[in-house]
Amino acid sequence: MSNMDQIFEHRLDRTLFTHTELFSIAETALERGREHSNRSEYVTALVMAAFSFEAYLNFVGENKFSFWNDVDRIPVRNKLNLICKNVDLQPDFSRRPYQSLIELWRFRNFLAHARTETLEVIQDGPPSEAPEYPETEWERQCTLKTAARLVKDVRIVSRDLHERTGMTVGVLGQIAVQGGEILRKRRPDE
Repeated sequence: MSNMDQIFEHRLDRTLFTHTELFSIAETALERGREHSNRSEYVTALVMAAFSFEAYLNFVGENKFSFWNDVDRIPVRNKLNLICKNVDLQPDFSRRPYQSLIELWRFRNFLAHARTETLEVIQDGPPSEAPEYPETEWERQCTLKTAARLVKDVRIVSRDLHERTGMTVGVLGQIAVQGGEILRKRRPDE
């Protein structure tokens, strides 16, 4: 009997590192924004970087703390602080890269809980054919310079934490691990 006459029962498994997938989306949006100078791509890059970082903290937390499900709903900064204490790291939120996280969370939270804003500016001189209307704080953050800095700093902090935790899988850039095994082989008539 050849292998073609047998049926293999097998198991396949795949672990997707969602934080890496989200970070990849952030980098792709940043690059598209760079190519087309498109504010909506910068918004996407910033939001996905924020989501990626929180997903990364959840990944580390689930792997390092048996009680993570009990604290899963705490604020992101508290999650970061808990992990940092575990690896004996005291982040300096007054300087990059950690300072960028505060800016990124503020941006993410504003969009997650957005409200309509009315802005007003008084200008001297005759009306312009192309007036410069005032922008909200979050709109002013949607630039290549800001998005590139914040995405870069998420990468730096994530990689630093990953190294400090001693984890061997799930570093940014690793999308998934996959594998499987043959459970048994049998004849087609079984």
